[in-house]
Amino acid sequence: MSAKLLLAGLLSIAIAGCITAPKDPIRHSDYKDLENPFSTDTITIYLNMEGAPGVPKAGPYAWTYIELTKWTDSKHAWFTIDVRFQWSDWRFMTGELRVKTLAGVAHLKDPKPSRDVVRRGIVETIRAQADEALMKAMADSPEVQMQFFGEPVSITKEGLNAIKVFYQRMVIGEKI
Repeated sequence: MSAKLLLAGLLSIAIAGCITAPKDPIRHSDYKDLENPFSTDTITIYLNMEGAPGVPKAGPYAWTYIELTKWTDSKHAWFTIDVRFQWSDWRFMTGELRVKTLAGVAHLKDPKPSRDVVRRGIVETIRAQADEALMKAMADSPEVQMQFFGEPVSITKEGLNAIKVFYQRMVIGEKI
């Protein structure tokens, strides 16, 4: 009887540990392209379900999020900063993205930002390529701001921590 209780206790601890174990903030995906398979590792550093700073909210489906992504294929690895913005109307973002860190302001550009009509509005996306130096500058800065439309966005403390995790694991390859 006591062995069954012990086993039940151990199983409940193991199950509770699985349920409460922290989820990896970096999402990995593999793409099995016939000519050039590649993978992505992505972390969200900013999420605003109210639309965008400096722009009045336009309905319940307005949101903005910013992600860092490492793209890897058989020959190269590169980084992007992705800004996605859903709104009830077109914003016609130019593809320009400015990133302010202690090192200064980096000017990035997506030459072909995407614009899509979806069921609940318009989604506009900027995907700007970034280098390791910018990733390091962002990870080392106590404050990071980005501007892509309207007022600059200040990355929260949680977002700054996510940038540090991304930099440590995806740029310098540390296991944390």
